[in-house]
Amino acid sequence: MSKIKVIPIMPWTASSFWDLNPKSLLVLVFGLILFGLGEACLILANLGSTPWTVLSQGLSAQLGVPLGMMTFIISGMALLSWISIKVRPGIGTLLNMVIIAWMLGSMVEAFDSPKTLLARCLLTILGIFLVGLASAIYLTCHLG
Repeated sequence: MSKIKVIPIMPWTASSFWDLNPKSLLVLVFGLILFGLGEACLILANLGSTPWTVLSQGLSAQLGVPLGMMTFIISGMALLSWISIKVRPGIGTLLNMVIIAWMLGSMVEAFDSPKTLLARCLLTILGIFLVGLASAIYLTCHLG
């Protein structure tokens, strides 16, 4: 049975989860920043969020912890659960925890939600576009 490649190999794709190729890391960080920005757009639009972010929002509101920090904590807890299945994270996973939580938290704190429904709808569309684009960028950075 042949292996089906789902994620394409790009010029910036690293050879392993811990390959610290500067081009790969730069593209990875850029993709994660875009992803965090897209998530922040969705939250600021206040018309819906991704499941991971909804969990962070709910716990943030209940525990009084800033959203970015709560996102980081939940990501860390998920990562700790990998110990039981003996999966080792790569640099992309660790940077994902830090950069997305930082971008999400800082953008949501820095900007107010738009007031008009049209602006909120446009921000939602932008957020969905950014999350999709960012996923396409950062998922191609590291090959396992």
